[in-house]
Amino acid sequence: MDMNLIAEKNLVRDFIATLEIHSEELEKDFFDTKEREYSTTEEAYMKAILSYQKDLEDLRLPISHFVSKGFNMYTSLYAYYKMNHPLDTFDAFTTQLEALKQEDIRAMLSIGLGLEEDFSVAELNETDLSPEGKWCILSLLGDFERTKKQLLSIYTKTAQLYRKHYHGLEKEFPSLIECKCQKLSTNQEKILQKFYYDFLPQSPEPSEIYILPMNVNRVSIDMSLYGEKTCFFSMGLFLWDNILAKEGSEAVDERQCLDILKLLADPTRFGILKMIKGGITTNKVLAAIFSITSAGVTYQLKTLAEHDLIQTNEGTGKYEVNDALIQRVFDALQKDLKLSEKS
Repeated sequence: MDMNLIAEKNLVRDFIATLEIHSEELEKDFFDTKEREYSTTEEAYMKAILSYQKDLEDLRLPISHFVSKGFNMYTSLYAYYKMNHPLDTFDAFTTQLEALKQEDIRAMLSIGLGLEEDFSVAELNETDLSPEGKWCILSLLGDFERTKKQLLSIYTKTAQLYRKHYHGLEKEFPSLIECKCQKLSTNQEKILQKFYYDFLPQSPEPSEIYILPMNVNRVSIDMSLYGEKTCFFSMGLFLWDNILAKEGSEAVDERQCLDILKLLADPTRFGILKMIKGGITTNKVLAAIFSITSAGVTYQLKTLAEHDLIQTNEGTGKYEVNDALIQRVFDALQKDLKLSEKS
């Protein structure tokens, strides 16, 4: 089965990042969290990712020679090679690793840490690089051919394992993946505003934007090795849902409340909401019920979706009403108008 739901260049970046995660940390971070309620399909998806991480445990010791909490050699090399080479496939990165030279390591550190390419051990020790990272660099420089062989071997084995598990995810959860990708695409500007433009207001537009299917809750901005021309932004598959959940845990403000009330005041939109609540979601049927064109239904659905009054169920692909948002609007009305619950 071809990797066609998410382009392979996304998977390469996602894979490299998965090497930093331990299964026990993933299990604790996801299944113990109370930040939001996950659907049954999302939980099954996460259990499949956990299965991949547990399969990685057999390789954890050799992986740790190159990947630790403070350092990821594969990420660093990817960043370095990405400056001059398109690394849109696993094979493309393999080719670069096979061609790795000691001079590449020195050039990479020169760009990333501001060292001269003929830096000494003492100068390396003075950098902010983690102890694990320094040890990895010294191993590569001290016993280059043997360490390079290990670096390539670990990459080959783990990339094969990742692709096997991702193929399984794509086969078992195509609707979820497609739905989440659509949400990220539709709300990309809002996500960038929240995590990129507001955080780094003087920075250029990201050169590339990636979706991470296994690092589902992750956000990363990679700038340190690239310079202004190549700033990359990566977002996990569940990121938009997490944003909505966090915002949903807060009371709606007056402006949002008024906007939603205006939308609900339109008889057609309100009627469409009631139909969706009753399980009627197809354009053709809705158009017949309200005596409008399919294009008109599409417009109304788009408006409701843009204001989060309806959402797409990742399991069925059908629209459903955002009950939680509507409840928060009426909670806000009750509070602002000082209405008693018995009224």
